[in-house]
Amino acid sequence: MHLHGAGRQNKGGSIWPGLLLAGAIVVVTIYAVIKIGWLALAPYGFAAVIILSLLLLMRAQDRADR
Repeated sequence: MHLHGAGRQNKGGSIWPGLLLAGAIVVVTIYAVIKIGWLALAPYGFAAVIILSLLLLMRAQDRADR
């Protein structure tokens, strides 16, 4: 999975890549919920929420370390 190294490229402190990724995940999830239905997508929705929280935590840790 290539998500783990995503935060390391932007040393300049830009959060745009993370915001774009989060936005894309939200849009795709909403679109799929409309198309397929919530129950079919629930596991993916929970996984996305967990992954996003982990990414945010790692980003906060990065800021604290600097």
